[in-house]
Amino acid sequence: MFPGLILQKIADRTGRLSPAGAESLALTLSAFFWSVLRLRRRTVVKNLQTAAAGGLDLPLGVEGTARKVYDHVAMTVVEFLRGSRHDWVSGVELAGEEHIRAALAAGRGAYLLCAHQGNWEVHGAALSRLIRPAHILVKKVGSDSVNEFVLGMRRKNGFLDIGRARKGDAVRTILRALSAGDMVAFVMDQTRPGEPMLPFFVVPARTNTGLAALWRRHEAPVVPCWIERLGFGRHRLHFMPALDLTLATTSDAKTDIMEATRVFNEVLEGIIRQRPEQYFWMHRRWKH
Repeated sequence: MFPGLILQKIADRTGRLSPAGAESLALTLSAFFWSVLRLRRRTVVKNLQTAAAGGLDLPLGVEGTARKVYDHVAMTVVEFLRGSRHDWVSGVELAGEEHIRAALAAGRGAYLLCAHQGNWEVHGAALSRLIRPAHILVKKVGSDSVNEFVLGMRRKNGFLDIGRARKGDAVRTILRALSAGDMVAFVMDQTRPGEPMLPFFVVPARTNTGLAALWRRHEAPVVPCWIERLGFGRHRLHFMPALDLTLATTSDAKTDIMEATRVFNEVLEGIIRQRPEQYFWMHRRWKH
C-alpha cells in the first residue's frame, strides 16, 4: 500500500478521537520519540545550546525546553491528521489584526515573514480563511504519495500552496497574487545551500535571501506574523507592524538584499524568543 494511503487511514482514525483522546495520543507519541526512538534528540539539544549561547533565554533550561519541543511537535502532527474530519481553523483567535489590515489597505498586497513557530500548518490555513488569500511557498514532503496526502489535507483546510513545477512558476504566481492585493508568505527560517552566512542568534547560518530579493524587485509591505499554541487545538495568530526597510533601499542590490535579510533574521529571533518551546528545533539550522 502506498504511504499516502496509509497516512489517510491513520488520519481517519485520528479524526475519530475526542480532543482529549487526541491530545493523550500526542503526548504518548512525544514520550516515545523522546525516550525510546530519541528521534533527532541530539539535534534539538545542540540547536538549543547554540541559541542559548547566542542569547536565547530558556527558563526551562536546554533539556526541559527540548522535552516541551517534542510535546509541541507531536501535538502539531496529531492536529494536522485530524484535519481530515476537524476544521484546523476553528480554534484560532487573532491578535494585532489591525497591522495586516493597514498593510493591505495600500492595495499592493503584502509579504508575510513567517517561521516554523507554533503549528505552521494551521497558521497557513488561518491566514487565508480569516484575513485574505495567502499564497505560501512550500517544499515537496516525502514521496509522491505522501506529498499528495499532505497537499490534499492542506487544501481541504484552506491552505494555499505555491507549486514549482517549472522554473519561474513560483515568481509568476507571487507577482499575480500581490497584484490582486493578496498575501504571500515566506517561511524563511531554514538553511538553504549556496546562500550567504548571516547571524542567527549570533552564530552564522545559511540564510534564504529570496524574500529580500523579491521585495526589492516588487515592493510591498512586509508584515511579520506567527502563531502561538494556547492548548491542544487552540491557537492565537499574531500580526506585527509592517517593517521599516528604508535602510535597504539603495542603488546596491546585493547590499540591500543582505541588509533586509539581516533585519528578517532579527525579527524571527524575536518571535522565537516569545515561545522557544514552540519552535521547530529539529531542523539543523547551523549545519554548515
